[in-house]
Amino acid sequence: MAVRLSTYLTLIALLLAGVSSAHAEEETSKRTITVSLDAPATNYSVKITHVYQAKEKLLVVAQIHKRGQFGGAAITRIKDSIQIEAPDLKIETYVLNKTWNWKGKEPYIYVSKAQLEKVLEETSPKLIWSTGKDKDKKTDKSD
Repeated sequence: MAVRLSTYLTLIALLLAGVSSAHAEEETSKRTITVSLDAPATNYSVKITHVYQAKEKLLVVAQIHKRGQFGGAAITRIKDSIQIEAPDLKIETYVLNKTWNWKGKEPYIYVSKAQLEKVLEETSPKLIWSTGKDKDKKTDKSD
């Protein structure tokens, strides 16, 4: 009986350790995620639309929008920020709809919708935030 009890206690300890480490991976905290970049005119804006959690990183998706045909011809800083509950993982930012030819200083990946869909298909991330959800957590709009 003593051997069985020790085996049983060892199994319980291993199970508890597994549950504890699983919870550690899912720990989240309030994070501010910002996308900020230079646009070629004053009629551009950027909006964060989705945040996904992959194994070792967060995938942030943002879209650039152009309002009207004409804007002031001045390089303009555009940005968007959100506050969400998310794990403390590295952030990889994908930006859609960039139409100008210069490469920005920001460490973003500029992609087409098809390229983004391929990345999402390959990584199979979990959606943790989207524009339609948590609208009250919005902290900033484009300047």
